[in-house]
This record gives sequence, structure tokens and C-alpha cells, in this order.
Amino acid sequence: MSRIASQVVEHFQLTKHVFGASKVAATASTGKLDLLRNLGANLAIDYTKGLLEDLEEKFDVVYDTVGRVRLIEH
Repeated sequence: MSRIASQVVEHFQLTKHVFGASKVAATASTGKLDLLRNLGANLAIDYTKGLLEDLEEKFDVVYDTVGRVRLIEH
């Protein structure tokens, strides 16, 4: 497993076990959605197909590791 993949698994585990999340959603391009599922994401979202805020699912926390787009206006 690559270093990045192992870090993703660690983040998913922390999110579920330490912070008590019942589900973890993650975004990737179309070709990497199965990888996200295999790493433990309950919901793999294709960011090339639309906007996060347009999804029917609602999220309590969004952890943005890139920070290029403002997701929520206050």
C-alpha cells in the first residue's frame, strides 16, 4: 500500500473511531472511486460530476485538504 493510501485509511479510521462518525464520505475523480471504497469510505463522490453542495446527502463536517473552493458562505 502506498504511503498516501495508508494515510487515507488512517484518516478514515480516526474519523470513524475517534470522532464517532457513522459514515465517511470522500471525493475523487471517476477512476479512483473504487479505491476510496476499498480504503473504507462509505460514500465515494465523483467531484468531476457536480458540486458537493448539490448532493442530497448532508454532512456534519467537511474536511477540505485542498482549500481552493469555498464550500459554505456564512
